[in-house]
Amino acid sequence: MSQISALEIFEALAKKNEKLNKPTDEQIEIIQAPLAPAVVVAGAGSGKTETMSARVLYLVANKMIDPEKLLGLTFTRKAAGELLLRVRMRLRQLQESGIVKDLKTLHEPTILTYHSYAGRIVTEYGLREGIEPDLIPLGEAATWQLASEVVSHYTEMPEGIDASANSVTEDLISLSRLMAEHGSSVDDIRAITEELVEHLASLGGKPTQDNLKIINLAKLRLAELPLVTRFEELRRERNLLTFDDQMSIAADLAQRYDDVAELERSKFHAVLLDEYQDTSQSQLRLLSALFGKGHPVMAVGDPFQSIYGWRGASADTIDTFFSYFPAREKSKEARYSLSISWRNDHSILNLANSTIDLINLHRGSAHEVKRLRARDDASKGQLLAGIYQTYLDEAEAIADYFQPRVNEKTSCAVLVRSRSQVDRIERALRERAIPVEVVGIGGLLYVPEVVEVISLLKSIAFTDRGASLARLLAGDRYAIGVKDLAALGRYSRDLILKRNAGVKNSLVRSITEQDSEIAENDGQFDGNIVEALDEIDEAPSHLFSKEGLARLRQASRDISRVRARSGSLIDMIMEAMRVLGLEAEVMVRDGIKNGPRHLHRFLDEASKYQNQGGTLIPFLDWIDQAKKSERGLKESEVKVSKGIVQIITIHGAKGLEWDHVAVPGIRDRNFPVKGKGLENWLTDAGHLPFPLRGDAGQLP
Repeated sequence: MSQISALEIFEALAKKNEKLNKPTDEQIEIIQAPLAPAVVVAGAGSGKTETMSARVLYLVANKMIDPEKLLGLTFTRKAAGELLLRVRMRLRQLQESGIVKDLKTLHEPTILTYHSYAGRIVTEYGLREGIEPDLIPLGEAATWQLASEVVSHYTEMPEGIDASANSVTEDLISLSRLMAEHGSSVDDIRAITEELVEHLASLGGKPTQDNLKIINLAKLRLAELPLVTRFEELRRERNLLTFDDQMSIAADLAQRYDDVAELERSKFHAVLLDEYQDTSQSQLRLLSALFGKGHPVMAVGDPFQSIYGWRGASADTIDTFFSYFPAREKSKEARYSLSISWRNDHSILNLANSTIDLINLHRGSAHEVKRLRARDDASKGQLLAGIYQTYLDEAEAIADYFQPRVNEKTSCAVLVRSRSQVDRIERALRERAIPVEVVGIGGLLYVPEVVEVISLLKSIAFTDRGASLARLLAGDRYAIGVKDLAALGRYSRDLILKRNAGVKNSLVRSITEQDSEIAENDGQFDGNIVEALDEIDEAPSHLFSKEGLARLRQASRDISRVRARSGSLIDMIMEAMRVLGLEAEVMVRDGIKNGPRHLHRFLDEASKYQNQGGTLIPFLDWIDQAKKSERGLKESEVKVSKGIVQIITIHGAKGLEWDHVAVPGIRDRNFPVKGKGLENWLTDAGHLPFPLRGDAGQLP
């Protein structure tokens, strides 16, 4: 039987799909590649999803594999869903084209996230290691809760720990994750860290400031190790897994039991690995144990798009592909490239390539990546630059740029580096009546409707902290003015003084009677606006405006309703959403389908926390810690919209495209970021010593 070429398949499908692009020479080479290990460096917007789909069609059309014998792995459920949808559609089009005569019933390939596939391995083979098949890994919230429990059970921190409970909790989670990732142990960490301390101490003389910092951090890590041990023990005792545990266990199963690899290879005759540059060490251990030794694995990635270094991915993952997936003969190691950008016009690509050249020049990159080229029908494109005296001038210029360009047919975005840039740009756009949406900035915990729920919950949980209540009262729901908020503060101080005045011969009374200004200026006489709001019905009406007092009394009733649900975290959140009217508000703003998505994501996280026995105050503590990290809580899926300017972080914009884009704040040490330095085991107690990492050979 003669081979059906990639071009013949394209021509058959293009008869019913005029939008299908003819494959380039680079794409054809990849689509028609033999069934052998291969790595593809795919630049941004270079058509990798379409190429992978066409690769599947080619293999199926030429009877090289059955569809169900193909495994595709990627990082997110969204990406897996998009790839499966594309492959499913193309397979149906292939069947309808009649180009393959005896293609009657088509099964689907298996396309999953890396974590989902690891979960399958643990479910199917985990009993060999005593792992129950129905175990559900802990989410971020539940993992934090468990680590926090370990820390809180220590009435006194082990000697050597001079850090906050939240900081220690974060270190526990980090060290535990990295141990699972790289297959190391507490004893391994202790041995190397002690060796470092001994070495620096043996240098003689007074240690330098830098060496002293390293010694202190090393001692902190050593002091935290007993807590790490307890964190590991507690998970085993309660039969609990984190996602990192699950991936590590899957890798161990693949490495320890030869038949696991044999069974998986019999299921999947070809494997596609998407976003390969972001695979971690435990993922590489798993996949190389299953599909190494010449099995047909095609990995697609781009070293310049790696965003998961913090999670365990190495900068040289693509360069070392054949160390993990060697070809049966070294001469047949196949490297391919996709270097034509279907996304950008000439001027944009010229700037991008010049920028990458500068980066490579300064950091001495070893990556061999072809420069991206524009598609044949690409236009020149428009590239504008501006230098402004103030940030406000910059925001005004951005709004002026978008005003004539925003319409129902165009998509527009502002890509920012940090939250601090958002407010002035959003304000400038709104002042011109330009529709604007802030998405993906700081994650779920910064979405306005979620902030309101958290503020209400904190007002209940922490009665000694008035900032959250003040934020809630000043927000859109109650819109309490500055004068009425100040009056509430005065009323709260009056309540304190009134209580103290009832204590005969008290020191407080004698002091305040001598000088009433002391009560205003001394912190010990500060009022409590949370308690004052509880007693707002008794407040003298002359202190407040009529409307302000009515709104304060409504807020008091609303908070009391939520407090009454204190038996259940989820019940409290749902009641908070009801009294604040948030679901209706977000539906008006974003539509019935998309409006509540962030609130529902927040409920999902809270539900995971509650299912592990979590309660309100620990949940709020975890939220505060999550806010400190860009990786705290991911916002729900971001979708490109037309007729509106979307403000989003540069990281959040990965893989998305818009017709018009503005990038503010391009200045030294802000974007691109400089001077932060490499986070490592010498500067962070929560990091694993480099010699214990699986990618130690690529680290300093």
